[in-house]
Amino acid sequence: MILAAVANQSWPTELVEPFTRDPGGLALVPLAVWWAIVLGWVATTDRLSQDAVASRMPAGTWGTILALPFLAAALLAWWVPSLLVAIPLMLVAWLGSMFAYARVRNAKLPAEETILTASHARRCVGDALSVVGISLPGSETASKAILPTVSLAGDASSSADEQARRLQAASGLPGFADAVAIISEAVNVGASAVLLELVGEQVPVRQEIDGVWHPLKAWEWQRENRKRVERCVPAPPIAKPQAAGIRDALLAVAGVNPRAVKARASGRFSMKLDGKPWLGRVATQRSAAGETFVVRFEPQAIPFKSLGDLGVGEELAGRIAGLLALEKGLFAVTSPASSGGSTTLDRAVNSADRLLRNFISVEDAASPYREIQNVKPFRFDRQSGGTPLAALQQALREYPQVLMAADLQDPELAAELVSRAEAENLVVVGFKAADAIDGIGKLLALGVDRQKLAASLLGVVSQRLVRRLCPKCREERTTPPELLVRLKMMPDQLPSIYAASKEGCRLCNGTGYRGRRGVFELAAGDTVRLAIAKNADRTVLQKAALKDGMRPLPEAGLRLVAEGVTSLEELQRAFKESGKK
Repeated sequence: MILAAVANQSWPTELVEPFTRDPGGLALVPLAVWWAIVLGWVATTDRLSQDAVASRMPAGTWGTILALPFLAAALLAWWVPSLLVAIPLMLVAWLGSMFAYARVRNAKLPAEETILTASHARRCVGDALSVVGISLPGSETASKAILPTVSLAGDASSSADEQARRLQAASGLPGFADAVAIISEAVNVGASAVLLELVGEQVPVRQEIDGVWHPLKAWEWQRENRKRVERCVPAPPIAKPQAAGIRDALLAVAGVNPRAVKARASGRFSMKLDGKPWLGRVATQRSAAGETFVVRFEPQAIPFKSLGDLGVGEELAGRIAGLLALEKGLFAVTSPASSGGSTTLDRAVNSADRLLRNFISVEDAASPYREIQNVKPFRFDRQSGGTPLAALQQALREYPQVLMAADLQDPELAAELVSRAEAENLVVVGFKAADAIDGIGKLLALGVDRQKLAASLLGVVSQRLVRRLCPKCREERTTPPELLVRLKMMPDQLPSIYAASKEGCRLCNGTGYRGRRGVFELAAGDTVRLAIAKNADRTVLQKAALKDGMRPLPEAGLRLVAEGVTSLEELQRAFKESGKK
């Protein structure tokens, strides 16, 4: 652009002395410097524009910021008589916009991926020297990530003295520091659990990231074609004594005596991650072959604010909100195990009006549901002879408008809740099911009256979780013809889709994916209720739900593939794994 602008200018008819500048002419040295800066700006702007696209920065916005100030400064510098004013003016406009871009970009990335920094300069020098076989000292050592601060404590439901006793017992064990470190490292890469299999003398460590187990990984520099490339490789196993120390420390903080465990044991603890409360659970199982130890952790507060944050579309979220605004009826949230059903149930209840209506929740004291504001829990303890139905009867004394059971398994409770839903209450339940139609089958399998279910059912929402492709390293591929057929699209409408990188990157810790998103379906409507009343089989119920407007889970998943959110391979894995549970 600047070249075209300059071409339209009238070229000075006379050159003056080399280091002087008059309005009618340009000295040779200033002319050369002016063109050198322009060419440097062209090269760096092109490179930063490519980087903006790769880094998912708003390329259009930054292209304008990188271009306009320099163009204005360059045109002004062309006519400024003083070299001491013109050249600094161009440099400030050029370098100022570059460093502004780098500052915004670098704030989102680790030190080893920043640009226009000392670390970047060292990497560039190292790359240049590696071409001629020279290794810059320290250039092949991956930067150590800044890990979150983790502090452990006993179960939050215990007394302060008991928590202090547990922490003191655990912190005195030799594996306590390693236990804190292994959790900190896991949380840093987005893991929700760590698995230790104490079988041999060397114990492999695995992390559950976005619902998939991965071996513990490390980053190292490797040489490929005389260039250094950072690769993600499996980390070496840890020694059995170290693994046993980690196990003992975490069992102790959860209130379990490591020496008293014979076959299996479990417990809970609390922890703070950078000052924010998290929940932890440990479970160990021993056999003649060895021992399997798992520690799980999750934030105490749900990070999602609404159904939309989970991936529920506006139309579907509106339908769910409308159903939950009704005075009576049964609404169910289902999913396979570990597929986010409880989180969706939580967000659905939070979207309902809990100020003008009295909400109560029937819960098992052994595994209480997370606290929801303005929802009063009524818990039963089976070890003390309590039953879910007795807890419900106690709750009904407060004349609630909305009844909730987050993990519906008891046939008597299910029958009573369906009766209440038909008569006068809004009932919200959650349980495990493969999909929405299977959810209807599970309710009937609990022994509820078919006609009462047909009369009271508002809807069944079901979901699966799929991993999101890493936005930094995902790879573009030509759209398969069969996908175009399924989506009823032409090749020019969807020329390409994305797949996960086999190598991955630091952003996704070498997995190719980062984070998860739900896919949802809702079976609701008069046609579905009529099919239930007529004792229809699964095939007929499915057709009825489609007639009432349900978009099946596979179709919703394929739409995410078309949008570049996930991959066909991930969709196949998610549905295959969920089908096993």
